Amino acid sequence: PMMVDVGAVDAPLPEDVWRAQVSYWIQKDVVDAIAAINGERADEARAQNKAVWVGIMPVKEVISIRVAGEYVLPDGDRYDGAEPGGYGEALPPNSVVTAFTQSASSNLFEVKQYSIKLIMDQRDIPRLIDRLCNGTFHTLLRLAYQAVPPNKDMKGKIYGFAPVVNVVMDFETVMLGNV
Repeated sequence: PMMVDVGAVDAPLPEDVWRAQVSYWIQKDVVDAIAAINGERADEARAQNKAVWVGIMPVKEVISIRVAGEYVLPDGDRYDGAEPGGYGEALPPNSVVTAFTQSASSNLFEVKQYSIKLIMDQRDIPRLIDRLCNGTFHTLLRLAYQAVPPNKDMKGKIYGFAPVVNVVMDFETVMLGNV
């Protein structure tokens, strides 16, 4: 019932299918990295006969994973990226101007930028970045975080006793072309 009837049954354009596929690959890499570091922590807890719950996990909550709709172009506008805090989505800058790599799509490769916004244990941020970037074509462009105040009333979301932050990370990924 939530779907809008557009009155058409036309197949999607190949360009739209390709954009969806690229976005899926990037999102899968992010989700796999989160699942891996959370899984490792859960295995450690089980080995020590400790409870496995969100309070011990590196990533407590995924707020958003957003992949830019278009490739990064050499003449893009300046956008500094989303600020941490709150539960709104973090949109990727999709700008060569703010990227320290200055990477833009060319006839040799395509560049996509994406942003993730999470609630996580501050001490595990390097672990997630390493899991996502080591041995891949993903590069961290920017990281910003804001402390999440402790939930002393124990009402609503409970993240445990670790130093928890609301973090926004902007990345780019390079996809080699047909050379």
